[in-house]
Amino acid sequence: MLKEMIKKVGVSAFARVGIDRLAVRLHARDALVLVYHAILSEAKDEPFRYHHTIDEFEAHLDWLGANCTPVGLADFARWKLGEWQPRKPPILLTFDDGYRNNAALAAPLLIKKGFPALFFIVSGYVDGARVLWPDEVFSRVLAWTGTSLDDPNGTVLVPESQEARRTLALSVVEACKNSTDARRREFMAYLARETPQCDPLLDPGVQAFMTWNDVRALSAAGFDLGSHTVTHPILSNLEPEQLREELLESRAAIEMQTGLQCTALAYPNGLSRDFSDLVVAATAQAGYDFAFTVSNRWCLRARDPLRLDRVGSPGHRDIATFALHASGCRRWFPH
Repeated sequence: MLKEMIKKVGVSAFARVGIDRLAVRLHARDALVLVYHAILSEAKDEPFRYHHTIDEFEAHLDWLGANCTPVGLADFARWKLGEWQPRKPPILLTFDDGYRNNAALAAPLLIKKGFPALFFIVSGYVDGARVLWPDEVFSRVLAWTGTSLDDPNGTVLVPESQEARRTLALSVVEACKNSTDARRREFMAYLARETPQCDPLLDPGVQAFMTWNDVRALSAAGFDLGSHTVTHPILSNLEPEQLREELLESRAAIEMQTGLQCTALAYPNGLSRDFSDLVVAATAQAGYDFAFTVSNRWCLRARDPLRLDRVGSPGHRDIATFALHASGCRRWFPH
C-alpha cells in the first residue's frame, strides 16, 4: 500500500511540473500512435479494466490536443515518408476490435474535438452476436462448475471465490494466447461443452460489435478503417494457410462493404511474441502498406512500416497516469 501511495504521488508530481510536456517536445521528430479498445459510459471491473470511460477519453483528447498534432492515416503516411513535419508531433489515434461503442461514444467526441482516427475491424465479428474469444474464455472459466479444468498448459484447480476465479480466468486467457491456434480452438470447444449454461456476453454495452452500417457510417464521417483479421487469432500461432486467409479475407470484406481500399492492419494482441518475420512477410504479400504493433514506444520515422509502434495506457486511471504512458516516460517509473 505504501509503495502504491509513493508511486501515485510521484506520478502526480511528474505531471504537475510539466515533465510530460517536455518529454513530448523531445519526441518532436517522432509520432505518437495510441491504441484504444472499448470506450465505456462508466468504469468496469475485470475483464474490462483495460478499456476507458468516455470521461477519461475526453481528458486524453484535451491533453493530446495541447501537446500533439492530430492526424489521420494519410497525413501519417506523409510524415512517415518525410514529406511533412508538423510543429507539434503527430498523434494517430487507433481503435482495435470494432466495438459498437466506438461508433456510438468515441466517434461523436472525436468529431467534436477535431480528431481523425483509424478503426481496426475484426471482420468476422461484424453484424454478429458473438463476443471476442478472450472474453468468451474468461466468461466460461467464471461459470465453471467443477473443481479443476484442463487449460492449454495442463490441469488447474478452480477456486471458489469470484476474485480468485477472475485471476485464474485472466491467466487461462494468457495460456490460450501462448498456445497453438489449434490447441486454443480445441480448448474453447471443451469449455463450451462443459458450460452450456454460460452466456459469454457479460455486458452488451462493452462487448457488442459494430454492424456494417456502423462501419460505413464511420467511413462516411471521414474516419479511416483497417483490418484486425477475421477472427482475432494470435497470428504467430497460425499455420501458413490460416494466416493467409485471416489477412486476405478481412481486407476483402472491409473493401467489399465500404468500397474503399484497406491498407492498414493491426496485429491482434500486438506484442512482439504475437507476430513473426513470417507474419510480417505474409502481411506484405497480402497487400498492406502499414501494420501496427503494441510496443509502448513512440514511432520513429525510420521504423519498418509493417512493424509500427503503438502505445497503450491502462484504463480507469487519472490523467497524470495517461500522460506518463503517452509521453513515453513510463520506463522511468518502477512497475
